[in-house]
Amino acid sequence: MACFDLRLDQLQTYPPARARPPASGGFWRTTLAGTRFQPLAAPFGPVEAGRRAVETFDVTFAGFGRRPNQGWFLPPRHRAGPRPCLLEHGGSGGSYQADRQQRCPRRLWPEA
Repeated sequence: MACFDLRLDQLQTYPPARARPPASGGFWRTTLAGTRFQPLAAPFGPVEAGRRAVETFDVTFAGFGRRPNQGWFLPPRHRAGPRPCLLEHGGSGGSYQADRQQRCPRRLWPEA
């Protein structure tokens, strides 16, 4: 459970400082423009995870600075045509590697 040093009524009205570094706009413009010309290079490897409602694919794609990002793609098993997608990034805490060893992603919300 999260711990806070303010009471709930103070948290609900707390105005955090939102100062953006002056150089951040140029960084993001350059970074996002560069991604438009970078190939995704994303192989989708099927994984048998025992899911009924979704298919499971192990995906690695080229991210920032061409560094590999790894994750799971869980499309509905019975689908017709393109569907919207929600990307959940688990961070750098190793959750992908733990899931991969079990060959079963823990992300169950697509089956809801």
